[in-house]
Amino acid sequence: MTAITGFTAWSESQRVPADAHGNNVAFACLGCGGPVLATLLPHQRGSSEAKPTECRACSAAFWVDPEVASTRLLIHRVKSSESGRYVAGRSPVHTLGQNVASWSVIAALLSAYGGADYDELVAAVRQHDHPAGGKAFIDYCIRNGWLQRA
Repeated sequence: MTAITGFTAWSESQRVPADAHGNNVAFACLGCGGPVLATLLPHQRGSSEAKPTECRACSAAFWVDPEVASTRLLIHRVKSSESGRYVAGRSPVHTLGQNVASWSVIAALLSAYGGADYDELVAAVRQHDHPAGGKAFIDYCIRNGWLQRA
């Protein structure tokens, strides 16, 4: 693979703040602005949709496609099977204080907007500092029927 030092990173139509050096690139998450690191060697994180890299803040997944002729890095967001809009499902039964506090954050978000995307829910719980992490708690809520697709 060609070194990507000096390449400019782009999402679908906008430039993305990034630092490309050698076969590595660091860029700002397209969702929350958190740090994302990718290695563009074959079979390494961020090198393809099958081997995505994750935002360290919100766990959104990305892969990077270098356009060597135009010295651009195209950043693609990976849609997970959980992606989509969610609304409140059945009433939660809480056993831990952290779950009650995290659910109140989620309930406020759902109430204010009538629903929320998976990544928005994960980011809200991460900001609340749930000990299991945002993604783990949202997946737990989906498995238990507390959140369901809109």
